[in-house]
Amino acid sequence: MKFNNNFMFKALPSLLLLFLLLACNKKVESIQPTVEKITYSVYASGIIKSNNQYQVYAKVTGIVSAIFVKDGDMVKKGQAILKLSDAAQKLNYENAKLLANFSSTNENKEKLIQAQSELEVAKLKNGKRGLFI
Repeated sequence: MKFNNNFMFKALPSLLLLFLLLACNKKVESIQPTVEKITYSVYASGIIKSNNQYQVYAKVTGIVSAIFVKDGDMVKKGQAILKLSDAAQKLNYENAKLLANFSSTNENKEKLIQAQSELEVAKLKNGKRGLFI
């Protein structure tokens, strides 16, 4: 019996340690790749730009009437690269000017009629007194 107790005291810590190590060990999930045919395609749109490529915006609107450079030409800061026709701005300006003059004439028309009426009344009043304008 002494042999069994001694064996149990020596084997018990080793068994306990082995049990703890096996109990704490988590299973690691793994994925294995497989070779199959592609069943889905993904399409996307985008813009590919090269280094030192810039997008240029005009300060005013208009129609391009002349282009001074070709694709791939080097340009310097401040260099004219195209000419915009400003016919649309000129027409807009002229239309605004005509509208302003027309509005001014319509507004002043009533004032002119009123002034002419007052002048006629003044002439009638002064005519009775003997004064003529």
